Amino acid sequence: RRGTPCLLTILSKQMKSQHFILLLLAAALCFVVPRLSGTDAELIKGFRPPSIPLLMMDPFVNIWMNGDNLTSDWTKMWTGTIKAWVGYCRIDGQTYAFLGPPSSGSVNIPAMYQQSLTVYPTRTVVVFNQNGIELNVTFASPQIPSNMDLLGLPTNYISYSIRSVDMKQHQVELYYDNTAEITAATVTETVSWDRQTVSSPSGPLTVLRTGTTAQNVFGKYGDWVGIDWGYIYVSTLSVPGFSSVMSSSVFARQQFINTGTLPPHDDTNKPRAINDNWPVLCFAWNFTIAARSNQIQERHVTIAYDEIYPIKWFGTN
Repeated sequence: RRGTPCLLTILSKQMKSQHFILLLLAAALCFVVPRLSGTDAELIKGFRPPSIPLLMMDPFVNIWMNGDNLTSDWTKMWTGTIKAWVGYCRIDGQTYAFLGPPSSGSVNIPAMYQQSLTVYPTRTVVVFNQNGIELNVTFASPQIPSNMDLLGLPTNYISYSIRSVDMKQHQVELYYDNTAEITAATVTETVSWDRQTVSSPSGPLTVLRTGTTAQNVFGKYGDWVGIDWGYIYVSTLSVPGFSSVMSSSVFARQQFINTGTLPPHDDTNKPRAINDNWPVLCFAWNFTIAARSNQIQERHVTIAYDEIYPIKWFGTN
């Protein structure tokens, strides 16, 4: 296991781990995301790896897309186990999928046209074009060996940048969700979830968290094994037009597809199994895109994972 995340373990001896993660989220959003933009160059023109990296933390916590498009399949860990992320973009009342399968279960919507995909050393940049809108989605991981402060952060980032390319005004809604699958080895494990609001220099952050109730730290080990303990945190600035909910996947996704909004209340039926109505952490944003192509709307999501104990050293967590 990579040694640098032990920073989280060391600091958690002096403060509660959850409190530290919340502070980390606030700091990361303000100072890390701007520094990752444009910091690396394309390796090879047209480079296409065997699988598209989306979230990179360590061998136990990672997410990939095994396909040419972000809508080719469910996102997965390197072992092939599904760790579902979903992204929708609603343009003038029509909803399109840009991350995750466009047709699955009760969901059956068109996929957004993927214009390009470029993998850089620390970023995967995907550009979509649909109905006069250009959507740029960047998945960033601060794995920069020359900067130990960034390398030690147990965080990744998703940035959305949207603009009009047909010189017309558009009404746009964006949707993000993740299941609790990333926090457990099997989908029958029981999870719970909660939320907090955290102050930051840029404004209030909405932070959603989920993880298993058992927290069986180092209970599973070996090859082809995902993490089975710890908590995933997702956060974003609480800007005008923003909403969030913790709800069943079918309820949240279907309401957004139909109306561009989220359910008004969090699901209180917890704890429960991951595959019991598939609870998800959801963000949504709505805004008007101006007719001028140089008017860009941007939104950012910070994803942090608190492993509680990231390494066992001679029998000691």
